[in-house]
Amino acid sequence: MKSNFIKGMITLVSLGLFLTSCEDDDKLPVDFDDLNVSGAPFIQIINQSGDASVDLFNPAASSWTREYQVVSLEDGEDVTRVELYVSYTDNTVPEGTTIMATAESLYQAFDASVFSDTGIYPTFSVDYNGQEVLDLLGLNIADIAGTDAFNFRWDVITDRGTFTDVSANFDNQSADHTITATVVCLLDETLFTGMYRINQVNPGPFGNTWEEDLVVEVTAVSSTIREFSAIYLPQFAIGNGPAPFQFELVCDQVVIPSAQGSGLQCANGITFGPPATANAMFDFTDESIITIKFTEDEAGDCGPPGEPTITLTKV
Repeated sequence: MKSNFIKGMITLVSLGLFLTSCEDDDKLPVDFDDLNVSGAPFIQIINQSGDASVDLFNPAASSWTREYQVVSLEDGEDVTRVELYVSYTDNTVPEGTTIMATAESLYQAFDASVFSDTGIYPTFSVDYNGQEVLDLLGLNIADIAGTDAFNFRWDVITDRGTFTDVSANFDNQSADHTITATVVCLLDETLFTGMYRINQVNPGPFGNTWEEDLVVEVTAVSSTIREFSAIYLPQFAIGNGPAPFQFELVCDQVVIPSAQGSGLQCANGITFGPPATANAMFDFTDESIITIKFTEDEAGDCGPPGEPTITLTKV
Protein backbone atom coordinates (compact mmCIF):
# COMPACT_ATOMS: atom_id res chain seq x y z
CA MET A 1 0.00 0.00 0.00
CA LYS A 2 2.83 2.42 0.78
CA SER A 3 4.33 1.92 -2.71
CA ASN A 4 0.94 2.73 -4.31
CA PHE A 5 0.68 5.83 -2.15
CA ILE A 6 4.16 7.01 -3.18
CA LYS A 7 3.50 6.36 -6.88
CA GLY A 8 0.30 8.36 -6.67
CA MET A 9 2.09 11.17 -4.92
CA ILE A 10 4.85 11.30 -7.53
CA THR A 11 2.24 11.61 -10.29
CA LEU A 12 0.62 14.55 -8.56
CA VAL A 13 3.98 16.19 -7.89
CA SER A 14 4.85 15.98 -11.55
CA LEU A 15 1.66 17.92 -12.31
CA GLY A 16 2.59 20.55 -9.74
CA LEU A 17 -0.66 20.00 -7.87
CA PHE A 18 0.44 18.20 -4.72
CA LEU A 19 3.32 19.90 -2.93
CA THR A 20 3.86 23.64 -2.91
CA SER A 21 6.36 25.92 -1.26
CA CYS A 22 5.34 27.45 2.06
CA GLU A 23 4.42 31.14 1.95
CA ASP A 24 4.30 33.74 4.72
CA ASP A 25 0.75 34.74 3.76
CA ASP A 26 -0.48 31.34 4.98
CA LYS A 27 -0.33 32.79 8.50
CA LEU A 28 -3.59 34.23 9.82
CA PRO A 29 -3.83 37.26 12.13
CA VAL A 30 -4.68 36.73 15.78
CA ASP A 31 -8.37 37.24 16.61
CA PHE A 32 -7.94 39.15 19.83
CA ASP A 33 -11.68 39.03 20.51
CA ASP A 34 -11.29 35.30 21.19
CA LEU A 35 -8.70 35.78 23.94
CA ASN A 36 -9.80 34.96 27.48
CA VAL A 37 -9.89 38.04 29.73
CA SER A 38 -9.60 36.51 33.17
CA GLY A 39 -8.24 39.46 35.15
CA ALA A 40 -6.14 37.10 37.29
CA PRO A 41 -2.69 38.38 38.41
CA PHE A 42 0.34 36.89 36.72
CA ILE A 43 4.08 37.36 36.24
CA GLN A 44 5.86 37.96 32.96
CA ILE A 45 9.52 37.71 31.90
CA ILE A 46 10.87 41.08 30.75
CA ASN A 47 14.62 40.33 30.67
CA GLN A 48 16.66 37.14 30.62
CA SER A 49 20.27 36.02 30.65
CA GLY A 50 21.62 32.50 30.13
CA ASP A 51 20.05 29.27 28.91
CA ALA A 52 17.66 27.39 31.18
CA SER A 53 19.65 24.14 31.24
CA VAL A 54 21.72 22.07 33.66
CA ASP A 55 25.12 20.90 32.44
CA LEU A 56 25.70 17.31 33.53
CA PHE A 57 29.44 17.97 33.44
CA ASN A 58 29.25 21.07 35.66
CA PRO A 59 25.88 21.80 37.33
CA ALA A 60 27.40 24.42 39.64
CA ALA A 61 28.26 26.55 36.60
CA SER A 62 24.73 26.16 35.18
CA SER A 63 23.19 29.51 36.03
CA TRP A 64 20.60 31.72 34.39
CA THR A 65 18.72 34.86 35.40
CA ARG A 66 15.19 36.00 34.68
CA GLU A 67 13.65 39.37 35.49
CA TYR A 68 9.88 39.35 35.99
CA GLN A 69 7.17 41.97 36.24
CA VAL A 70 4.07 41.44 38.35
CA VAL A 71 0.90 42.26 36.40
CA SER A 72 -2.66 42.59 37.68
CA LEU A 73 -5.74 44.77 37.35
CA GLU A 74 -4.36 46.69 40.32
CA ASP A 75 -0.95 47.17 38.65
CA GLY A 76 0.57 44.40 40.74
CA GLU A 77 -0.05 46.17 44.03
CA ASP A 78 -2.39 43.43 45.23
CA VAL A 79 0.30 40.71 44.92
CA THR A 80 1.80 40.07 48.34
CA ARG A 81 4.19 37.21 47.55
CA VAL A 82 5.42 34.94 44.74
CA GLU A 83 6.76 31.42 45.29
CA LEU A 84 8.91 29.33 42.94
CA TYR A 85 8.61 25.53 43.10
CA VAL A 86 10.71 22.91 41.35
CA SER A 87 10.30 19.21 40.57
CA TYR A 88 12.39 16.68 38.65
CA THR A 89 11.36 14.45 35.75
CA ASP A 90 13.45 11.38 34.91
CA ASN A 91 13.01 11.01 31.14
CA THR A 92 15.42 8.08 30.84
CA VAL A 93 13.40 5.42 32.65
CA PRO A 94 13.19 1.91 31.15
CA GLU A 95 10.83 1.53 28.20
CA GLY A 96 7.26 0.92 29.34
CA THR A 97 7.75 2.79 32.62
CA THR A 98 5.44 5.75 33.26
CA ILE A 99 7.34 9.05 33.32
CA MET A 100 6.31 11.14 36.31
CA ALA A 101 7.71 14.21 38.01
CA THR A 102 8.79 14.11 41.65
CA ALA A 103 6.95 16.07 44.30
CA GLU A 104 7.56 19.82 44.18
CA SER A 105 9.90 21.62 46.58
CA LEU A 106 9.92 25.34 47.34
CA TYR A 107 13.04 26.76 45.66
CA GLN A 108 12.71 30.53 46.19
CA ALA A 109 10.12 33.02 47.43
CA PHE A 110 9.83 36.79 47.20
CA ASP A 111 7.64 39.06 49.33
CA ALA A 112 6.24 42.25 47.86
CA SER A 113 8.64 44.21 50.07
CA VAL A 114 11.57 43.24 47.79
CA PHE A 115 9.83 44.19 44.53
CA SER A 116 11.19 47.17 42.61
CA ASP A 117 8.61 49.86 41.83
CA THR A 118 10.51 51.86 39.20
CA GLY A 119 8.06 51.12 36.36
CA ILE A 120 4.36 50.61 35.74
CA TYR A 121 4.43 47.18 37.38
CA PRO A 122 6.56 45.84 40.27
CA THR A 123 9.59 43.81 39.15
CA PHE A 124 12.00 41.29 40.68
CA SER A 125 14.93 39.18 39.49
CA VAL A 126 15.67 35.50 40.06
CA ASP A 127 19.02 33.72 39.84
CA TYR A 128 18.65 30.01 39.04
CA ASN A 129 21.50 27.52 39.68
CA GLY A 130 21.72 23.86 38.73
CA GLN A 131 23.68 22.70 41.76
CA GLU A 132 21.29 24.46 44.14
CA VAL A 133 18.39 22.61 42.56
CA LEU A 134 20.17 19.24 42.78
CA ASP A 135 20.93 19.84 46.46
CA LEU A 136 17.37 20.93 47.20
CA LEU A 137 15.90 17.79 45.59
CA GLY A 138 18.51 15.47 47.13
CA LEU A 139 20.01 14.50 43.78
CA ASN A 140 23.58 14.09 42.59
CA ILE A 141 25.16 13.81 39.14
CA ALA A 142 24.83 10.03 39.12
CA ASP A 143 21.03 10.38 39.48
CA ILE A 144 20.49 12.46 36.32
CA ALA A 145 21.04 11.97 32.60
CA GLY A 146 20.62 13.86 29.35
CA THR A 147 17.03 14.91 28.49
CA ASP A 148 15.95 14.72 32.15
CA ALA A 149 14.21 17.91 33.19
CA PHE A 150 13.73 20.27 36.12
CA ASN A 151 10.28 21.85 36.16
CA PHE A 152 9.89 25.30 37.72
CA ARG A 153 6.43 26.69 38.56
CA TRP A 154 5.33 29.98 40.09
CA ASP A 155 2.51 30.71 42.54
CA VAL A 156 1.25 34.30 42.62
CA ILE A 157 -0.35 35.08 45.97
CA THR A 158 -2.88 37.84 46.74
CA ASP A 159 -5.57 38.38 49.36
CA ARG A 160 -7.98 36.81 46.86
CA GLY A 161 -6.05 33.55 46.70
CA THR A 162 -3.16 31.82 44.93
CA PHE A 163 -2.90 31.89 41.15
CA THR A 164 -0.84 29.68 38.86
CA ASP A 165 -0.89 28.30 35.29
CA VAL A 166 -2.37 31.56 33.99
CA SER A 167 -2.17 31.93 30.19
CA ALA A 168 -4.10 34.35 27.96
CA ASN A 169 -5.02 37.33 30.12
CA PHE A 170 -6.20 40.91 29.87
CA ASP A 171 -4.41 43.33 27.50
CA ASN A 172 -3.54 40.29 25.34
CA GLN A 173 -0.60 39.41 27.57
CA SER A 174 0.65 35.96 28.59
CA ALA A 175 2.02 34.57 31.81
CA ASP A 176 5.47 33.05 32.31
CA HIS A 177 4.59 30.81 35.25
CA THR A 178 6.67 27.82 34.18
CA ILE A 179 10.24 27.12 33.03
CA THR A 180 11.69 23.74 32.09
CA ALA A 181 15.46 23.28 32.41
CA THR A 182 16.75 20.25 30.50
CA VAL A 183 19.85 18.31 31.51
CA VAL A 184 22.49 18.75 28.81
CA CYS A 185 26.19 18.06 28.31
CA LEU A 186 27.72 21.27 27.03
CA LEU A 187 30.11 20.70 24.14
CA ASP A 188 32.87 22.78 22.60
CA GLU A 189 31.17 24.57 19.70
CA THR A 190 33.89 23.39 17.32
CA LEU A 191 32.94 19.74 17.88
CA PHE A 192 30.51 18.00 15.51
CA THR A 193 30.83 20.78 12.93
CA GLY A 194 32.25 20.93 9.43
CA MET A 195 31.51 18.96 6.28
CA TYR A 196 29.41 15.79 6.60
CA ARG A 197 27.96 13.36 4.04
CA ILE A 198 24.27 12.41 4.30
CA ASN A 199 23.31 8.76 3.89
CA GLN A 200 19.74 7.46 4.26
CA VAL A 201 19.57 4.35 6.47
CA ASN A 202 15.76 4.08 6.59
CA PRO A 203 13.60 5.95 4.03
CA GLY A 204 10.97 8.48 4.90
CA PRO A 205 7.32 8.30 3.79
CA PHE A 206 8.23 9.73 0.37
CA GLY A 207 11.59 8.02 -0.17
CA ASN A 208 14.91 9.71 0.55
CA THR A 209 14.50 12.79 2.71
CA TRP A 210 17.54 14.55 1.25
CA GLU A 211 19.89 13.76 -1.64
CA GLU A 212 21.93 10.61 -1.03
CA ASP A 213 25.67 11.26 -0.51
CA LEU A 214 25.01 15.01 -0.34
CA VAL A 215 27.81 16.82 1.51
CA VAL A 216 26.50 19.53 3.84
CA GLU A 217 28.10 21.90 6.29
CA VAL A 218 27.09 21.32 9.91
CA THR A 219 27.33 24.48 12.00
CA ALA A 220 26.95 25.19 15.72
CA VAL A 221 23.87 27.17 16.74
CA SER A 222 24.77 26.78 20.43
CA SER A 223 26.88 24.49 22.59
CA THR A 224 24.55 21.55 21.91
CA ILE A 225 22.48 22.49 18.86
CA ARG A 226 23.78 21.77 15.35
CA GLU A 227 22.24 22.67 12.00
CA PHE A 228 22.62 21.93 8.29
CA SER A 229 20.63 23.06 5.26
CA ALA A 230 19.51 20.89 2.35
CA ILE A 231 16.76 20.69 -0.26
CA TYR A 232 13.90 18.47 0.91
CA LEU A 233 12.75 15.77 -1.56
CA PRO A 234 15.06 16.90 -4.41
CA GLN A 235 14.09 13.83 -6.46
CA PHE A 236 10.75 15.48 -7.30
CA ALA A 237 12.37 18.69 -8.68
CA ILE A 238 9.65 20.87 -7.16
CA GLY A 239 11.84 23.98 -7.10
CA ASN A 240 12.05 24.51 -3.34
CA GLY A 241 15.31 25.82 -1.94
CA PRO A 242 17.42 24.53 0.97
CA ALA A 243 15.75 24.53 4.39
CA PRO A 244 17.57 24.35 7.75
CA PHE A 245 17.34 21.21 9.89
CA GLN A 246 18.41 21.27 13.55
CA PHE A 247 19.34 18.52 15.99
CA GLU A 248 20.55 18.71 19.58
CA LEU A 249 23.37 16.60 21.02
CA VAL A 250 22.20 15.92 24.57
CA CYS A 251 24.84 13.92 26.43
CA ASP A 252 24.44 10.62 24.53
CA GLN A 253 21.22 11.25 22.60
CA VAL A 254 20.41 13.06 19.37
CA VAL A 255 17.27 15.06 20.14
CA ILE A 256 15.14 16.55 17.34
CA PRO A 257 13.14 19.74 17.98
CA SER A 258 9.52 19.58 16.84
CA ALA A 259 7.74 21.63 14.17
CA GLN A 260 10.77 22.21 11.95
CA GLY A 261 9.66 23.43 8.55
CA SER A 262 10.70 21.54 5.42
CA GLY A 263 9.85 24.22 2.87
CA LEU A 264 7.08 22.09 1.32
CA GLN A 265 3.41 21.58 2.04
CA CYS A 266 0.25 19.88 0.90
CA ALA A 267 -2.05 21.90 3.17
CA ASN A 268 -0.43 23.37 6.26
CA GLY A 269 3.21 22.37 5.87
CA ILE A 270 5.38 19.27 6.19
CA THR A 271 7.39 19.43 9.40
CA PHE A 272 10.10 17.39 11.08
CA GLY A 273 10.10 16.44 14.75
CA PRO A 274 11.26 13.89 17.31
CA PRO A 275 10.85 10.17 16.61
CA ALA A 276 7.93 8.25 18.06
CA THR A 277 10.42 5.65 19.29
CA ALA A 278 13.70 6.15 21.17
CA ASN A 279 16.14 8.85 20.12
CA ALA A 280 19.28 7.89 18.20
CA MET A 281 22.41 7.64 20.34
CA PHE A 282 25.84 9.17 19.76
CA ASP A 283 29.30 9.12 21.33
CA PHE A 284 30.38 12.62 22.32
CA THR A 285 34.04 11.51 22.12
CA ASP A 286 33.68 10.54 18.43
CA GLU A 287 32.55 13.22 15.97
CA SER A 288 33.20 11.10 12.87
CA ILE A 289 29.58 9.93 12.57
CA ILE A 290 26.18 11.12 13.80
CA THR A 291 23.02 9.02 13.55
CA ILE A 292 19.76 10.98 13.38
CA LYS A 293 16.28 9.49 13.79
CA PHE A 294 13.24 11.71 13.40
CA THR A 295 9.61 11.95 12.35
CA GLU A 296 8.93 13.22 8.84
CA ASP A 297 5.58 14.94 8.16
CA GLU A 298 4.65 15.07 11.85
CA ALA A 299 1.02 16.08 11.36
CA GLY A 300 0.39 13.87 8.33
CA ASP A 301 0.07 16.89 6.03
CA CYS A 302 0.65 14.78 2.90
CA GLY A 303 -0.06 11.30 4.22
CA PRO A 304 0.92 9.10 7.15
CA PRO A 305 4.06 10.27 9.01
CA GLY A 306 7.26 8.27 8.68
CA GLU A 307 10.32 7.72 10.86
CA PRO A 308 13.45 7.85 8.70
CA THR A 309 17.04 7.45 9.91
CA ILE A 310 20.05 9.13 8.37
CA THR A 311 23.76 9.20 9.17
CA LEU A 312 26.11 12.13 8.88
CA THR A 313 29.68 10.99 8.19
CA LYS A 314 32.50 13.50 8.49
CA VAL A 315 34.45 14.05 5.27
